[in-house]
Amino acid sequence: VINSWNAIVNFPGIGEYEGKLILNPGTDCGDTARIRVKVFPEISADFDYEYDTCVAGPVLFSDLSSTGTGEISNWNWDFGDGNGSSNQDPQYVYSEPGERLVRLKVTDFNGCQDSVSKEIPYFPVPALLIVSPSSFTGCAPGNIFFNNLSTPIDESYDVQWEFGDGGSATDISPDHTFTREGTFSVTLDITSPIGCQTDTAFTDLITIEPSPVADFTYSPQELDNFNSEVRFTDRS
Repeated sequence: VINSWNAIVNFPGIGEYEGKLILNPGTDCGDTARIRVKVFPEISADFDYEYDTCVAGPVLFSDLSSTGTGEISNWNWDFGDGNGSSNQDPQYVYSEPGERLVRLKVTDFNGCQDSVSKEIPYFPVPALLIVSPSSFTGCAPGNIFFNNLSTPIDESYDVQWEFGDGGSATDISPDHTFTREGTFSVTLDITSPIGCQTDTAFTDLITIEPSPVADFTYSPQELDNFNSEVRFTDRS
């Protein structure tokens, strides 16, 4: 029996309970309302996931949620990058690497809800390394921009370039100046934050030619009013 205007009741367990709300008991202006409360078994949200940590492929999610009576009627997945799913066991491919906080919210036929969140480290290496130089040829000294089109990678990855002339870089997409002529093979090595590694050697990727040297002579060396014609000879 609770005599307060607002009541909080802790029910002892699962079942159906009946109660009464009596207003102004013992008076001519009283009234009674009967209340029926159903307490359902607890629902518990849980899931597991599986994926190849070093391959840029799908993450397979498996629902492990449980409920005492009835079946689960709704699954609400949040993959941590603005996308989601309502499937029970979805698959999802992330377009970018990162730590992803995945949340599953489940609802059963009784309307009971529960949710669970787990963090997934998604740091695969690209299946194929793709490099697009600003030019494949040039004259010494030649500055070339190497556009790294490999995906997925970001600034958290360790990137190592070797340009074949003793030079190196660690930027994702670096510039490099070749100071001497020759044909150079370029090597790109990428390691993810969880230790996945891949590398590719681009054989004879860049050719640098000798730079031309401009020169000329002229004669005569001195001019006068009687001899004003000059002869120029290219010595480049």
